[in-house]
Amino acid sequence: SSNGKLLVSGDHDAVRLWDATTGAELLTLREEATHTLRRGMTVALSRDGTLIASGGTDKAVRLWSVASGKEVYTFRGHVGLVTAMAFTADGRRLLSTGNDGTVRVWDVSRALDHLALPGASDASFNPDGTRLVSWVGSPSAKEPGLVKVWDTGTGAELLNLRGHTGTLGAAGFSPDGGRILSSSLRIPMGEGEDKMWDAATGREIFTLPRQTGSGGLLSLSPDGSRIVSSARGTADDTPGEARILDAHSGRELLALHGSALGCCFHFSPDGKRVSGWMRATGEGGPPMELTIWDADNGEVTRVLRGGVGQGIRFSGGSPGRPSGAYVSPQFSRDSRWLAMLCAVKLPRQFGIGVWEIATGRQAFCHETAAPLTLTFSPEGDRIAVANLDGTTNVVDATTGQQMLVLRGHDGRVNSVAFSPDAKRLATSGQDRTVRLWDAVSGQEILTLRAGAPVSFVRFSKDGRLIATGEGGLIATGGAVAALVRIWDAPPHPPQ
Repeated sequence: SSNGKLLVSGDHDAVRLWDATTGAELLTLREEATHTLRRGMTVALSRDGTLIASGGTDKAVRLWSVASGKEVYTFRGHVGLVTAMAFTADGRRLLSTGNDGTVRVWDVSRALDHLALPGASDASFNPDGTRLVSWVGSPSAKEPGLVKVWDTGTGAELLNLRGHTGTLGAAGFSPDGGRILSSSLRIPMGEGEDKMWDAATGREIFTLPRQTGSGGLLSLSPDGSRIVSSARGTADDTPGEARILDAHSGRELLALHGSALGCCFHFSPDGKRVSGWMRATGEGGPPMELTIWDADNGEVTRVLRGGVGQGIRFSGGSPGRPSGAYVSPQFSRDSRWLAMLCAVKLPRQFGIGVWEIATGRQAFCHETAAPLTLTFSPEGDRIAVANLDGTTNVVDATTGQQMLVLRGHDGRVNSVAFSPDAKRLATSGQDRTVRLWDAVSGQEILTLRAGAPVSFVRFSKDGRLIATGEGGLIATGGAVAALVRIWDAPPHPPQ
């Protein structure tokens, strides 16, 4: 270290940190404990003594926290043995050389999260990435859910939105960042309420009640002018239809015809259509079918057959608590296509299918290993699918041809997201890691180490930041996340 008090060494099976004055061994990182150290290892210690870097025959450069003794980051890029490493004087960069003939410079400052928000179930960025809204489902059995707004640069809490009477199910900014929409549910009754807030002052703009068993949260139109709500009961408790409302006043604009007892309504990216799951009328097929409505007149325009609605089911029989098997339908950005779970062979063999919305034609059904969630690339030409077996598939969105299989997670992949420039792909898993991949070549760029299973990963709209959640509904079966972290996202694969 720069003060001469610490010394780091590496041999064939361990990295050791020593007191350079007394010779006492302060920290040992062993291969049998970490499964990451390799024969032929090289090591380096940051000048302030807080980080250790190690590299070897596994071609990776790894960062370790001296305080915790845990691996906190993995850089990938060398294609051969890592032969030497050194930190820069300010500790912000790390140089490494390899027998592949390359010298690489790594941005160490990006390897450590710069913001950690405790006790949040989920989070999302505002449009310019300067603020984050987080929500906790319910801090305890006796407390309602909480919605908070944070400054992503300083970590300062800006707003604490109180008023919900049940467990929070979602919260997010409007497209212009000026409002916040949040939804809650009272369990086991299944009733709920949705609230609109002023994002600058925290003032509650309006509240919309939701009927028992309506099973779904609100969705904003892409321009932020309208809301599609879950179905609402009538005065005599007859199931009502889902409605499209004015997002500024909460005033009802029209009803979606035939939508009683439907759920999970979403606007298409062009704002012209609404999708939602409805009970199927045929025998022997999936119990739910995806229906498309015209958002201007509320008329049904298409029923997409061949999709699987069994993906919508609830944990432990509690309404409104989606299990990890729920695969949400996704529109392509141009609103021409819709991807969702498809039946390869009922009742247990599934894949990812794509439908042309204008005709209702199913373009393909690509079998994957127990799909959990999916997302279109920003251009709409690819679909990434996170799977239960630890893999992530990238398929051509028009043909279903498999383009990449990303392997690295040990256990289920809980979340997947493309960067806004479509050059990177982020995945989070039950193995307590977040992995960043080159979305074209499939090469793993880096690995972020978390302290618990990571339930979600999201990019900010400018691609500079990544938000991750440790714990959460998917990862822990009902407990709130232990932590939401914000990381700097490298703009390009490290060179």
